[in-house]
Amino acid sequence: MIVISTCRRPTQRISSFVKDLSHSLRSSIMLQRGKMSLGDLEDFATEKGADRLLLVNRWHGGPGEIRLRTAKCEGWQDTYPVVYVRSVKLRREYQIRGNFVAEALTAGQGKIVLDLSRSLSTFFDLPVRSDRGSFCSFHVALDRSARLAVSLTSPAATREVGPSFLVQHLRWTEERSEQDEGRKS
Repeated sequence: MIVISTCRRPTQRISSFVKDLSHSLRSSIMLQRGKMSLGDLEDFATEKGADRLLLVNRWHGGPGEIRLRTAKCEGWQDTYPVVYVRSVKLRREYQIRGNFVAEALTAGQGKIVLDLSRSLSTFFDLPVRSDRGSFCSFHVALDRSARLAVSLTSPAATREVGPSFLVQHLRWTEERSEQDEGRKS
């Protein structure tokens, strides 16, 4: 199970995006974070039997970062990549009625597309399928402007139904800045 939550002070757009994500994934629940610390969130997820935690953090008033965490024997750990979001399009902005829940993940061409698809497939526990059947899927591809995009589509890889987001960039490892190194000394 996945617990999907927000930063401490989410905007209405962040809350709507988190709600759309939770409705798009079969085994997920949404949690409004409020004043909970990261440890409290992890404890809540453990109590609910969840082994994954998706956090949508704020940047300039909107969704800016998607951080993935998984429960391990040693405790909760970050799962990479960390996704930095450029822009988000909510389900209501597509003006398409219906309930859409992802059954698989589909992918376009390119190394970065395939790498992100594999990571999201593992985290969301969705199979990667190459066919474009009548099922609903999260589709990872480059858009017309060669920007990396993730969209809920129905039928698979055909019509966007939302939510969707454009990726600013991906961070595949734990990076330490010079400031962090200076604090340790």
